[in-house]
Amino acid sequence: MSFSITVNIDGVNFNLDITNMTAEVASGEYVGHLAIPGSVDYQDGTFQVTSIERNAFSICQNIQSISLPPTITQIRPSAFNGCSKLDYVRISDLSKWCNIDFGSLSSNPLYKADHFYLGDDEIVELTIPSDVSVISAFAFSNCRSLQRLYLPETLKEVGYESFIGCSNLIEVTVSKNVSKFGNSAFGACDKLQALHISDLEAWCKSMFVNYISNPLYCAHHIYLNGEEITDLKIPESISSISDYAFIGGQYIKSVDMHDRIEKIGDGTFMLCSGIELVTLPNSITTIGSEAFRGTGLVTIDVPESVETIGVGCFSGCKRMTSAVIHGNVSNLNERLFSSCPLLKNVDFLGKVFSIGNEAFMNCSDLELFSIPDSVKSIGSKAFWGCTNLLKINDGVSLEAIGDEAFRGCIKLDSLSLPSNVVSVGKRAFQECTGMESVSLPKYITEIGGSAFYKCYNIRDVYCYAREVPNAQDAFSDPSYPGVTYIKFATLHVPYSSYNSYCIEKPWWEFGSIVRLPQESFRLDFYVDEELYKQYDVLEGNNTILESFPTKEGYTFSGWTGLPAIMPPHDVTATGTFNINSYKLTYMIGEDVYKETIYEYGATIVPEAVPSGDYVFFTWMELPSTMPAHDVIVYANFETGILDISTANSLHKSIFSLNGRKLSEPIKGVNIMVDNKGTKHKIILR
Repeated sequence: MSFSITVNIDGVNFNLDITNMTAEVASGEYVGHLAIPGSVDYQDGTFQVTSIERNAFSICQNIQSISLPPTITQIRPSAFNGCSKLDYVRISDLSKWCNIDFGSLSSNPLYKADHFYLGDDEIVELTIPSDVSVISAFAFSNCRSLQRLYLPETLKEVGYESFIGCSNLIEVTVSKNVSKFGNSAFGACDKLQALHISDLEAWCKSMFVNYISNPLYCAHHIYLNGEEITDLKIPESISSISDYAFIGGQYIKSVDMHDRIEKIGDGTFMLCSGIELVTLPNSITTIGSEAFRGTGLVTIDVPESVETIGVGCFSGCKRMTSAVIHGNVSNLNERLFSSCPLLKNVDFLGKVFSIGNEAFMNCSDLELFSIPDSVKSIGSKAFWGCTNLLKINDGVSLEAIGDEAFRGCIKLDSLSLPSNVVSVGKRAFQECTGMESVSLPKYITEIGGSAFYKCYNIRDVYCYAREVPNAQDAFSDPSYPGVTYIKFATLHVPYSSYNSYCIEKPWWEFGSIVRLPQESFRLDFYVDEELYKQYDVLEGNNTILESFPTKEGYTFSGWTGLPAIMPPHDVTATGTFNINSYKLTYMIGEDVYKETIYEYGATIVPEAVPSGDYVFFTWMELPSTMPAHDVIVYANFETGILDISTANSLHKSIFSLNGRKLSEPIKGVNIMVDNKGTKHKIILR
């Protein structure tokens, strides 16, 4: 921990750091000409002056000049904020000055002073010393005496706002190794006339933190080795042109890009008003935000290699009349073509899914716009101020229209929103004073406040939505309740929804509400997932009670999903055939031998021959498959065992089972041979 005291030495207040033996200039009421020493002696020690405290001179309105030593490394915020009469600043070491840590813009005495001296010489032409690699933030801000600046090869970086407000600077020369320009490094250098570079490749790669980091923004003229660049040819080694590289280059007339360039950065050619034609190679995949904003382009053809076009890329192109966008650009970003007053035609040759906020705002010559079929949403203010827009076409996939999207399109006389639109934003069509007819699709559910406010000439609104949309203040402004013009208009609504519209605001405020003609809807009858019959039936009418179909061996289930009255949508009634089952009865003589159930058409497996001594047995007239009715089959059979009474009537010889001839049958089974030689079994019980 350091220990400090505040003392006054030779009229200057210092905070002395006893531990580190350093001194900080402290606040006081200073006047006239002030020279800060590099060191001060106090008691037995010498303290090096290294900093100036916060607000040190903020109340010193009468200080006229200040001399600062090279030992100063830090000047804290707002140190010179109140020095309204400060005339000049004097330093002795330029390298040290370039490295001071200035806490804010008003930390630098140049914030107030009109003149800057290095020794006895006023700094009018400045060459940054070779031992400086980075110029600190605010180092030369508001240096009003500076006219020419040279940044040598040893310099790598120009700091934040380091030359901002150098109002008399007219020329800047940049060597090839300067690779980074801090935020607003050359802002408000309004008299800057020329930028000189020595290496175009290095310049294309330089990093500019924002648009006024680049001195070309104010200079407008850029020179390569002494020759002004009017026909810019991008070096073959460049695949990506850095952000803001040529911003403000108003005298560049053409740009030649080779077919290995993949990216054009943000604001790269912004405000290059002399560029009328650019051919983009088919190698480019990304075009940055505001890359061509404010150029003189008359037309632009974006190749299908491009996947991303940044915000406001072609905005403010006052001479642009047409544009073609190919291939892979899926979203039109915000302000893409805003304030292009001569733009008449835009062709989309790929799938675009959204049109961003303010994308075509104030394109006053745009007359016809065909919404690509792939577009699902249109952003806020997308076409606001397109005062010559006559018609909006297509857009079969469009679902949502943003707030104020078509506000002020005064020549739009009729509007038929695409069939899939669900919502319309607030003030979406406000002040479309030429609009006479509006058609709202059947799926619309939400219409924002004042969506059609000040559309004074509307005479007919056709709303095909059967569910009444939420549109509470769609035709008025909540700030002016009761001010409405739809009392002079007719509302046309679906036949079956008439009563609902008559009781809902704002719909009941229309001068008259009439039913649209009854609409026919399709009534389909399907049997087992196959179309059986088809009819067109008017909504509200009785449906058709189709008779049941028949099919051998099956029973029809009846129709399901069939309403009595035809609703306002297609209807599908369905039915199925269920297979029948039938009884198969086996009879032996007068007795039921067995009963079996079979589905219609099933293969019949004959019952086996029952046990017994049958010489012959078969089932008579047994079908192979089950017919569509019950079946009774009878057995045809003959047994091989005769009773004794039958045997006695035959001329015979009788034998035992072991073959011994008998004179008469014995009890049990015997073998009899009749007079024809046929053997029989007989039984004696």
